[in-house]
Amino acid sequence: FSGECYGKRIDEEKLQVMIKSHRFIIAMENSGCLEYVSEKAFRYKSLIVPIVLSRRLVGNILPSDAFIAIDDFANITQFQDHIKMLERNDFEYKK
Repeated sequence: FSGECYGKRIDEEKLQVMIKSHRFIIAMENSGCLEYVSEKAFRYKSLIVPIVLSRRLVGNILPSDAFIAIDDFANITQFQDHIKMLERNDFEYKK
């Protein structure tokens, strides 16, 4: 796998270094098709937690404890607070 970011090529080794410095990846598509999940949710699942828009859309594809669904929260503030807590708390993040 390689790609471009800001006009620079990114090889697999550099990509892994970048991923290690992050805990989450936004794994959403621009449409809400039932049981269609971005490849990002699978490619990086052992290294980084995917954030998806709706649990209903991915419920039968990904294990229920392998992602964070924005619609699990009553509002965006609760979602943000949860992400911030996971960023600060290694034990909760690794559950």
